[in-house]
Amino acid sequence: MIIVGVNTSTRQGSVALVANDEVVDQEESSSPESFSRTLLVMIDKLLSRNHGEIQDIDGFGIAVGPGSFTGIRIGLATLSGICLSRSIPVYGVSTLEAIALSSCHSGPGTIIPMLDAGQENAYFASFKKNGRELERLSPDRVAEISEIAKEAEANTLTLGDGAEVYREQLSLSGVGIMESNFCFSTSAGVGLLAEKMALANVQSDIYRIKPNYMHRGSIKNYPLTLEG
Repeated sequence: MIIVGVNTSTRQGSVALVANDEVVDQEESSSPESFSRTLLVMIDKLLSRNHGEIQDIDGFGIAVGPGSFTGIRIGLATLSGICLSRSIPVYGVSTLEAIALSSCHSGPGTIIPMLDAGQENAYFASFKKNGRELERLSPDRVAEISEIAKEAEANTLTLGDGAEVYREQLSLSGVGIMESNFCFSTSAGVGLLAEKMALANVQSDIYRIKPNYMHRGSIKNYPLTLEG
């Protein structure tokens, strides 16, 4: 099965080619402010390098947020144009979940992918990770850094641009920070997750995909982990 993962929800957008649970190739954006002009070019480069064409693709994965509202809209609009005309399935994936899967971390403890939401807030979620297997411990949320740090367990590791931006606050609270410990791009994580969804026969209608336009106004005091 051949899947192309697409991430335009973060500053460093990318596309990745995934086949049979392996990352084949990746293409990162050198101009993240202009996804509307570069996304199709990136997909074309990726396929050309690997001697493939659009009709060879079994499905697309798309990061639906949280993240950049504009980037998410561009990604969805672009894939709508490609996939509706060719009847290619599209699978919506949490950006935070894709970041967690893309990390090299595999072991005990909780990992928290974080994206900067501005004004000392971050989008985040918590996971357990064992190789390519993820166990989600919480929904995607947005909260103040002080609240995230306060609730984090001692063996928690954070990663992503939110962890980098708020390194000082997290470190002072004793929260661990992964140092750019990624095995592949976020789009590759999107592709791997989308492949699992395709194999599980998850509904793939692009009209069913709901972008996660989470914002600071939705901040609540969610617990870091879920019971049960």
